[in-house]
Amino acid sequence: MSRRRPVVQYASMTSLADVMFILVFASLIYSAGLEQKAREAAAAALPERPSEPLRVSPPELFDPAAPVRRDAEQLRRAALAQVMTGLEGRGAVVVRVGRDGQLRAMERRQGGGVVTTALGLPLVERVPDPDVALTYLGDRQDGLRLCSLLRLHLGSKDLSDALVIIAPDVPFDELSVALARGLQRDTERCLADQRGIAVIVDPRADAPPVQEGATP
Repeated sequence: MSRRRPVVQYASMTSLADVMFILVFASLIYSAGLEQKAREAAAAALPERPSEPLRVSPPELFDPAAPVRRDAEQLRRAALAQVMTGLEGRGAVVVRVGRDGQLRAMERRQGGGVVTTALGLPLVERVPDPDVALTYLGDRQDGLRLCSLLRLHLGSKDLSDALVIIAPDVPFDELSVALARGLQRDTERCLADQRGIAVIVDPRADAPPVQEGATP
């Protein structure tokens, strides 16, 4: 009696591979499900968004090209402050002018004191025309103008660092017309000619007011 040969079974190996594939696939599906649930839970925890986005107005930006407006009084104060700052850096030079039209003397501070220099220079001269009587020399020749004469005696290149104070010996309205008008024109020409600042100070400017009934 012959023995039957055992039949080799391959089906078991094939089914095992199928089982492994199914397990791996199921694991992936399960992991994907967990991730989806985690995302849904996180989204549920967030606050509800408004139906319309918030509109935030942009901040007002400073435009450097926009003009800065100041009223007239503010501009006046600013201008005076600038003028005073410029004048404070200039040294005062006092020139004494006589009633007769003579540039008598020059005074300036030097070495802690006041130095007086006698000049004796004529600013006007008589003319034969009786209707004119006097003429201002500085109107005829630039070198005879008050600030030009002053610059020569100071020995400086110009008067850019000087504040020229013209002090007549008598009130301004008592000077001759030629002298008074000539001095006024020289205050205007001093800046253009010699880069100086000139001002006429009437001797009565700081005088106390005369009380009624008092003897002048």
